[in-house]
Amino acid sequence: MALEVVTFQNFTVFADATLELCSGINVLIGANGTGKSHAMKAMYALNADEKSGQARKLAQVFLPENGNVSRLVRRGTVEARVGWRIEGKGRLLVLHAGGGLVSVLDERRPGLPALYVPSREVLSMYEGFIAAYQSRELSFDETFSTFASHSTPTCCGESGPSR
Repeated sequence: MALEVVTFQNFTVFADATLELCSGINVLIGANGTGKSHAMKAMYALNADEKSGQARKLAQVFLPENGNVSRLVRRGTVEARVGWRIEGKGRLLVLHAGGGLVSVLDERRPGLPALYVPSREVLSMYEGFIAAYQSRELSFDETFSTFASHSTPTCCGESGPSR
C-alpha cells in the first residue's frame, strides 16, 4: 500500500501543489524555503491514528505559536486543505484561518506506518534526549522525539529500528 498523491492548498508555503508519488522511493529536491520539510511533516501528521488527533498531531509536528493550527493557513487566505490518496481512497484535512481544524474527511484510515526523519537525526544518539523531551519544554517538534525513540545504536555506530 503506497501513498499515491498529496495535495496542498493554502497550507504554509504552498498556494496550490500536488505531489504525485511513485510506489518506491521518492526524493524531494528544491531550494531552501520551498516546502520540502513542510510537505514531509504534513504527510507524517496526516497519519494520526484518529480524526480527533489531527489538530494535536499538526500542533506537535509544526509547533505553531500557542499550538494554534490555524496559523498553518497561508497568510491572506481563509482556508487550507491538505489531502492524500492511497489505493483510490483518501483523507482531506481542512483548516480555517480563524478557528483551527474545521473537518477531516476520511474514506478510511490509511494506516501507513510513518516515520519522518528530521535533518537533526543525530539526536537519536543523544542518550538523554527522550527523557529531556518528555520532562521539559524543548524547542524540538514531535518528529525528533519519534525518530529518537524508534532508533537504537548498533554495534557499528549506526541507527536501526528499536524492537
